[in-house]
Amino acid sequence: MLVLGHHNARLAQARRWGARKALNTSGDDTVSSRAAREVRESCNAGRGADVVFEAVGRAETWQLALSLSRPGGTINLFGGRPTGDSFTMDAFAMHYEERTVLGAFHHTPATFARAIEVIASGAVPTGDLLSGTMPLDQLPHAFARLERGEGIKFAVRPTPVATTGPDHGENS
Repeated sequence: MLVLGHHNARLAQARRWGARKALNTSGDDTVSSRAAREVRESCNAGRGADVVFEAVGRAETWQLALSLSRPGGTINLFGGRPTGDSFTMDAFAMHYEERTVLGAFHHTPATFARAIEVIASGAVPTGDLLSGTMPLDQLPHAFARLERGEGIKFAVRPTPVATTGPDHGENS
């Protein structure tokens, strides 16, 4: 498994979870980038990857994902795009090289329930995905840290609600 990304903490996590290579592509999302060439060259004798998952949701990375796949390969466009947005596909690659492009909507009630079951079973080491816990009033700080590439995800604790007074049984 090869992983491309912009955040060193996430790339390090990918290596811990078994990525053979995790390449930082900061500032370089083009098809001709060093990282893209390295991915294509290291898969299937230079033909490209069998399966490519795109999880960023930008037109440039959708195009990059298509370019990384081999003829006959499959591309899963997991990162969502806004309504009415478009991107360009290489018609030759789609038709003559028979690439398969799949979209994925990731949170139907059934898939969410299944994900909770898998997490609860312990089959996925989700503790590695949590970079810390913060109170709700620190949410802007959590987002700022993520923007700087510090961490994977943060759990947010809601602000405690007062439990005294007439609505909560006091003097009843």
